[in-house]
Amino acid sequence: MNWLEDKKILIADDDEYSWEIARIFLESLWIKKENIFVVENWNKAIELTKKEIFDLILMDISMPGLDWIETSKKIKAKYNGNSPKIIAYTANQYLKRDNGIEIMDDIMIKPIEIETFKKQILDVLN
Repeated sequence: MNWLEDKKILIADDDEYSWEIARIFLESLWIKKENIFVVENWNKAIELTKKEIFDLILMDISMPGLDWIETSKKIKAKYNGNSPKIIAYTANQYLKRDNGIEIMDDIMIKPIEIETFKKQILDVLN
Protein backbone atom coordinates (compact mmCIF):
# COMPACT_ATOMS: atom_id res chain seq x y z
CA MET A 1 0.00 0.00 0.00
CA ASN A 2 1.31 3.42 -0.95
CA TRP A 3 1.58 5.69 2.13
CA LEU A 4 0.18 8.60 0.11
CA GLU A 5 -2.99 6.99 -1.22
CA ASP A 6 -5.11 7.85 1.81
CA LYS A 7 -3.83 11.41 2.25
CA LYS A 8 -6.59 14.00 1.92
CA ILE A 9 -5.66 17.01 -0.18
CA LEU A 10 -7.52 20.27 -0.70
CA ILE A 11 -6.77 22.38 -3.76
CA ALA A 12 -7.98 25.95 -3.30
CA ASP A 13 -7.59 27.66 -6.66
CA ASP A 14 -9.92 29.72 -8.82
CA ASP A 15 -8.20 28.72 -12.07
CA GLU A 16 -9.62 25.46 -13.43
CA TYR A 17 -6.52 24.73 -15.50
CA SER A 18 -4.24 25.08 -12.45
CA TRP A 19 -6.30 22.86 -10.19
CA GLU A 20 -6.77 20.27 -12.91
CA ILE A 21 -2.98 20.04 -13.41
CA ALA A 22 -2.49 19.76 -9.63
CA ARG A 23 -5.15 17.04 -9.42
CA ILE A 24 -3.51 15.04 -12.22
CA PHE A 25 -0.08 15.40 -10.60
CA LEU A 26 -1.47 14.31 -7.21
CA GLU A 27 -3.10 11.26 -8.78
CA SER A 28 0.29 10.37 -10.30
CA LEU A 29 1.51 10.08 -6.68
CA TRP A 30 -1.19 7.42 -6.12
CA ILE A 31 -3.43 9.71 -4.08
CA LYS A 32 -6.99 8.48 -4.51
CA LYS A 33 -9.32 10.67 -6.60
CA GLU A 34 -11.92 10.69 -3.84
CA ASN A 35 -9.33 12.18 -1.47
CA ILE A 36 -8.64 15.20 -3.66
CA PHE A 37 -11.02 18.10 -3.08
CA VAL A 38 -11.20 21.34 -5.08
CA VAL A 39 -12.67 24.70 -4.08
CA GLU A 40 -12.48 27.96 -6.00
CA ASN A 41 -12.25 30.49 -3.18
CA TRP A 42 -10.98 30.94 0.36
CA ASN A 43 -14.43 31.03 1.96
CA LYS A 44 -15.18 27.57 0.56
CA ALA A 45 -11.77 26.36 1.77
CA ILE A 46 -12.58 27.45 5.32
CA GLU A 47 -16.04 25.87 5.16
CA LEU A 48 -14.71 22.57 3.84
CA THR A 49 -12.03 22.37 6.55
CA LYS A 50 -14.88 22.49 9.09
CA LYS A 51 -16.24 19.25 7.60
CA GLU A 52 -13.11 17.38 6.49
CA ILE A 53 -9.65 16.78 7.92
CA PHE A 54 -6.90 17.42 5.40
CA ASP A 55 -3.25 16.45 5.33
CA LEU A 56 -2.30 19.10 2.79
CA ILE A 57 -3.77 22.24 1.25
CA LEU A 58 -2.51 23.72 -2.01
CA MET A 59 -3.66 27.34 -1.78
CA ASP A 60 -3.57 29.88 -4.57
CA ILE A 61 -2.75 33.12 -2.78
CA SER A 62 -4.31 35.44 -5.35
CA MET A 63 -7.97 34.47 -5.30
CA PRO A 64 -10.91 36.79 -4.68
CA GLY A 65 -12.50 36.85 -1.24
CA LEU A 66 -10.83 36.74 2.13
CA ASP A 67 -7.15 37.52 2.54
CA TRP A 68 -4.96 34.41 2.14
CA ILE A 69 -3.09 35.12 5.37
CA GLU A 70 -6.34 35.29 7.36
CA THR A 71 -7.63 32.18 5.61
CA SER A 72 -4.46 30.26 6.54
CA LYS A 73 -4.69 31.44 10.15
CA LYS A 74 -8.34 30.39 10.40
CA ILE A 75 -7.62 26.96 8.97
CA LYS A 76 -4.60 26.39 11.22
CA ALA A 77 -6.55 27.57 14.30
CA LYS A 78 -9.33 25.08 13.55
CA TYR A 79 -6.89 22.18 13.78
CA ASN A 80 -5.53 23.17 17.24
CA GLY A 81 -1.83 22.69 16.49
CA ASN A 82 -2.25 19.61 14.29
CA SER A 83 -3.04 21.54 11.15
CA PRO A 84 -2.55 20.38 7.59
CA LYS A 85 0.52 21.47 5.70
CA ILE A 86 -0.30 24.48 3.52
CA ILE A 87 1.60 25.20 0.33
CA ALA A 88 1.28 28.57 -1.38
CA TYR A 89 0.40 27.56 -4.94
CA THR A 90 1.02 30.68 -6.98
CA ALA A 91 2.18 32.12 -10.29
CA ASN A 92 3.97 34.93 -8.42
CA GLN A 93 7.59 34.01 -9.05
CA TYR A 94 8.80 36.93 -6.94
CA LEU A 95 7.11 35.71 -3.78
CA LYS A 96 9.51 35.56 -0.84
CA ARG A 97 9.20 34.29 2.71
CA ASP A 98 8.05 37.62 4.05
CA ASN A 99 4.84 39.63 4.08
CA GLY A 100 2.97 36.81 5.80
CA ILE A 101 4.14 33.94 3.60
CA GLU A 102 5.91 32.35 6.60
CA ILE A 103 2.55 30.91 7.67
CA MET A 104 2.83 28.58 4.68
CA ASP A 105 4.85 25.37 4.86
CA ASP A 106 6.22 25.82 1.35
CA ILE A 107 5.84 27.83 -1.84
CA MET A 108 5.06 26.19 -5.19
CA ILE A 109 5.47 28.44 -8.24
CA LYS A 110 3.19 27.79 -11.24
CA PRO A 111 3.76 26.61 -13.88
CA ILE A 112 5.56 23.65 -12.34
CA GLU A 113 7.15 20.54 -13.78
CA ILE A 114 5.67 17.26 -12.57
CA GLU A 115 8.91 16.02 -10.97
CA THR A 116 9.36 19.29 -9.04
CA PHE A 117 5.71 19.12 -7.94
CA LYS A 118 6.10 15.54 -6.72
CA LYS A 119 9.31 16.32 -4.84
CA GLN A 120 7.75 19.28 -3.05
CA ILE A 121 4.64 17.29 -2.07
CA LEU A 122 6.76 14.41 -0.76
CA ASP A 123 9.08 16.78 1.15
CA VAL A 124 6.18 18.60 2.80
CA LEU A 125 4.24 15.47 3.73
CA ASN A 126 7.28 13.59 5.11
